[in-house]
Amino acid sequence: MSTAPMTRDQAAFAVQREASVIPFFQKLASHGYEPVNEEEADLLYRLGQRLLAEKQQETVKQASGRISFLKTALAELDGKAPESQPATRDLEYAKSAAAYLAANPQMQQAVSALQSA
Repeated sequence: MSTAPMTRDQAAFAVQREASVIPFFQKLASHGYEPVNEEEADLLYRLGQRLLAEKQQETVKQASGRISFLKTALAELDGKAPESQPATRDLEYAKSAAAYLAANPQMQQAVSALQSA
């Protein structure tokens, strides 16, 4: 272990990593899985971090779709003409609405119920 002083960024990274490592491996253990060696632990942690980053990116995309949907709805209620052409506007609205509804578990359940009826 190095005794050289850490930079502020190195210290923040070390604290953040350690703060996330412990709960990560506790969660794995609660599901009955414990890595057998340091290499496996490192690979599992890196995989977990990558999956978390992907999930966060997907959440941002869904939020963007919801925001676009809400802006379009507000513009329509205010009687303002959206900036895009009508066909493009309708397609954007449909895509935004679909993304918003697809992210809603209650809507997913409702669609499934209607499809099976």
